[in-house]
Parts: sequence; structure tokens; C-alpha cells
Amino acid sequence: MKLLFEIGFEELPVSEIETAVKFISDNIKENLDDLRINSEGINVFSTPRRLVLSISKLSKKQYDLITEICGPKENEAFDSEGKLTEIGIGFLNKYKIDPRLSYIKEKNGNSVLAIKIHSKVLLTNKIISDLLIKIVFQIPFTKTMHWESSKMRFPRPIRWIMCLLNNDILPLQIAGVASSNKTCGHRFMSPNFQEINQETYFEFLHKNNVVIDKFKRKEIILDKAKKLAKSIGGILVIDESLLEIVSNMVEYPWPILGQFDSKYLAIPQEILICEMREHQKYFAITDINGNLMPNFIAVLGSKPNNEEKIAIGNSKVLKARFEDGSFYYEEDLKKKLDEFVDEPPEQLMEWASLLNNNSNLRRAAYLSKADLNSGIVSQFPELQGVMGGIYALHSKEKQEISQAIREQYYPRYAGDKIPSTLLGVYLSLSNRLVILHNNKLPKGNADPFGVRRATVGFVKMILERKLDIQLNGLIADKQILDFIMGRAYNIFSEEYPISIIEATRSVSDFNLCKWLARIQALHDFDYSKISAIFKRVNNIISSKTYLKCIKLNLKEEIEFKINNAIDEIYLDSDYKSILYKLSSIKDMLDKFFAEILVMDIEQSVQNSRLTLLSKIYEKIIYIADFSKLK
Repeated sequence: MKLLFEIGFEELPVSEIETAVKFISDNIKENLDDLRINSEGINVFSTPRRLVLSISKLSKKQYDLITEICGPKENEAFDSEGKLTEIGIGFLNKYKIDPRLSYIKEKNGNSVLAIKIHSKVLLTNKIISDLLIKIVFQIPFTKTMHWESSKMRFPRPIRWIMCLLNNDILPLQIAGVASSNKTCGHRFMSPNFQEINQETYFEFLHKNNVVIDKFKRKEIILDKAKKLAKSIGGILVIDESLLEIVSNMVEYPWPILGQFDSKYLAIPQEILICEMREHQKYFAITDINGNLMPNFIAVLGSKPNNEEKIAIGNSKVLKARFEDGSFYYEEDLKKKLDEFVDEPPEQLMEWASLLNNNSNLRRAAYLSKADLNSGIVSQFPELQGVMGGIYALHSKEKQEISQAIREQYYPRYAGDKIPSTLLGVYLSLSNRLVILHNNKLPKGNADPFGVRRATVGFVKMILERKLDIQLNGLIADKQILDFIMGRAYNIFSEEYPISIIEATRSVSDFNLCKWLARIQALHDFDYSKISAIFKRVNNIISSKTYLKCIKLNLKEEIEFKINNAIDEIYLDSDYKSILYKLSSIKDMLDKFFAEILVMDIEQSVQNSRLTLLSKIYEKIIYIADFSKLK
């Protein structure tokens, strides 16, 4: 059996479309499984005006479910003559089971009375309607409304429902709208309803100006927008987030090229791009050098009769936005950046000083939040930092300070770049230390203050920049330290074996770079000989009580050789060299154990030999706890 379910409505906000698609995609398979209906080929499509669920294969009925139920013990269910007792009869009557269908089975060492229950099998067409209605009702929309007598809530009024099961209309009703076999095309270009079937549905939409696949809409937008930008010698500024939004705003994407007055290029291009993106959902265009061109790409929802006229209209709207941006920018420039500082960020400045007591870093930290009080950032919060860097240069601050302020929030998301300057890295690290200390550490998936994201960025900056920071000397809170190490553990586990990460964690001493260096050294080394040494040495010294010798009482040549080899192993950051040297004493140690009695009858000799083994143990454990290595 095949299912095609389309629910049509007035245009949904972009965020609600994504919510609906994700919820249906995440839940439909599980719900079908709960109903014991086998399914294959589940796809969910969307446009601003419709949600579509397509399932290429459904079982005609529920599959059989046989449940075994164990009841009372045999000696309680039957009397001495083998007849059912009241307990046994009561158990069988409860489930309406003929005694002849019951049996005895062993469970947990006891013989018990047992039965098997066959669940009722229903046809799919008798139960699928209720499931579809339930799924629609359960979508966790942010804002909803009701508009008809049943008061069913949905973000926008529902206008039609098409529901076909093997091309037969599957009867159901939502918000007073009954299902049918009819749908319509584009609202303006092909508005008439027509009867369709499952074989003609997607072809009908295509012919009637509806691109049902969001990914296809994105492809169309990107391809045509790039060509339009290229036609004027420009390069499209690809904004994945904006592309995602715009693709959910149209059923039939039609990018057009627009133009604005080049005088506005005197405004920082970050402001112009933000105005285009946030208020108008336009794509920007740059030249080959990355400089903004006085053009934009707008994405219409249908093919216009007159593109030029539409483009001029969009330009007029954009002009008003640019005038607003220009006003706020000019007003901001009347003050120096430090005049926007109403209250110095003391906590941030303190962390910056602890990380690196540098005058430029302290100045950058002092100015870092000043732009939050500027006119532009009040209109575009996403430009915080960027505008601070621009205003810092205008205020004759050092280039290094300006760049640090500009990049203080990097990396902003997974895969984002880190600050390009060391000063910027330290300022970003300081920001994240403030977040870690001012918010509760997240548990589970909830992370409203972005603490987990901030910590991941903190770890990655330290590792990429190879910063030798002793975290336990910087951070006093043990919970925060453990949280940071936990994020690092997760990052390492994406590339390295868990056993190596576990073995090195205990000796990492809250230094992320040294922890990673130990992991990398072990990962690239055959440490089997060292593991064998560790196991044997650990077994001996952990089971013996002895007095460590300050001066060893060595007697045999092999003891002197091992002691000299151990003394030549320096506990520094050259972990590979340490591993090679440790591995090289394996043969000597084998000879030692073959020729030497560790537990010599002379106590001083015994203590000396146990101390020698403990020296080997200490050198090995400096690298990792080899008991955790496989």
C-alpha cells in the first residue's frame, strides 16, 4: 500500500515549517511501528503552503503480535489431583483463555502456568487516519491560532487536505476540512484545484509551478543567483542560513537582480549586508576582491511579469533601510568607542589579565562590550564585535586591538574559524570563561545559555593555537574543570580510540595540549612492549610493601644497565622519545626477571630492586595509565 497525505494552509512562518517537517520526520516511523504497521520509503516535503507525507510502502494490516504471560506457580494453579484451583481459574478467566490453551513453563527456576495472547489484527486503512490526525495535532508549533468551530489550533488556517491510500480517498477531517483527492498548484500561477492520484501528484505540482522539494528550491536559488551575480562581474555572497530561510519562503523560487545607489558603499559593508539579510532577505554581491557591489539578489515566489519594475520597487525599500543604517552609523561616529563604555566589564578584564597580562589585551577587554551601547548594534545585535572593531579603528585604537574586538566571539558555531590573532584568541577565551562561571552547567540536551558551545570553542582554540595553559592553575571550580575536560574528551573521541583517551586522561593534569600530545604519541606507536612491562612491574610493586631507597644498592650488571636506561628518560613533552626509550628496556627487563630474584633475602637489596621497578613504573605512568589500554 502507498500513502500520500497533503495538508494545505495559509503561508506558514519559516520557523514553523521547519518545526513541522522535523517533528513528522522524527515521529512517523516510530508511530507506525507502535501500531505494528510495517513501512518503507517515508519522505516529508514542505513549502510555505503545504506539508506532504509520502510513504511508498505500507503493510495492508498490522502484523501479528503474540504475547506470553506467565501466571501463578504450578503448585498454586493446580491441586494435588491436577485440577485448576481458584487461583488458576482466575488467571485464565482474566485473559479469557480456554484452559486447553494454557501450559506449564520454567521461569526463574519455578514451574508456572503460562498462556499466549494473540493481539487483534486491524487493517491499515482502519487505523491510519487517526494516526495522521494525531501527528498533526502534536506538532509543537511555537504560536498557534483557532479560526473555526472545533477550535483546533494551528499556526495558520487549514484550507485543504488531500489524503490517498492506494489512490483511494482516506477519509479524515481536521479543523472542519475533509480529505479529498484534490490539490492545487501555485497560489497565483496555478490556483485551480484538480483531482490527482499518487502517480500524477509530483508531476502535477511540477507543471503547476510548485517545487515541493526544499533542496531543489535551494539548488534553483543558488544556481540562478550565482549566474545573475556573474552577469555583472560579481560573486554571490553565499549565506547558508539565509538560503535555508528563503527556500522556505517560496513555492516557486525566482531570483532577480537589483541595484542600489553606490553612495551607500561609504557605509561599512557589514551594515549593508546585515540590512539586506535581516530586513529584506536579499543576497549580497561582491567583486573578486571581496568588496561589496551596489547590487543584490532578491528571491521572488513566482515569475514576475516585469522583473525590472519589481527590482526597482525592492531597491526603494532597501534605500529606506540603508538610510536608517546610515543614520545610526553617523550618530555612532560622533563618539569615540570608549565613550560607549558605561560600565567596564570587570570580570572579563580579570580573566584576560589571568590568561595573559598584556596591556593591549586589557585595553581590548575594556572596550570589547562598548559597541553594545551603539545605535547600529541596538538595531543589529548580530553585529556586536564587528562594529566594535570598526569603531575602534575610527577611534585610533591599535589595529591589533581592533581585530581582537572584532573577532572576540569566534568561533560562533561548529566549524567556524577561530580568531586570526593571538590577542583575539585570548579575548575570546576570556569571554567563554565568563560564560562558564556565570551560568549553570548544562545537563542533558538543554543549554539555553550556550555554555556547551562556548566550552567547545574554548577547547578548540587552545588546541589549534597550542596554548600551554594549566587549567587547574587558572580555574578554581572543580565542576567547571571537569566540564571542560569532558568537552575535550568528546572532541578527541571523534578521532582517537576511547581506550587511549581514557588512559591519558588521568595524567593530563588539566593541560589540554599535553593531553592531546600524549594521545597522538600513543596512537602512532606500538606500545605492546611497554604494556607488558607495565603489567609485570605493576603486579609486583602493587602487592609488596617496601621502603624506597634514596640510593640504590645495585649488585648485578643488568640492574646497572636498567637503572642507567631509566635515568636517561627525561619526563618532558617529547612523548614519542619517552615511548621509544621505555620500549627499548623490554629485553633488559626480561633478562632481569630471568636472572634476578627481586625478593632477595637481604632487605636492603630487596628494597633496592623494588625501588628500581618503581622508577620504571613512574616513567611509564607519566605517559599513560597502561592498565586501561587494550
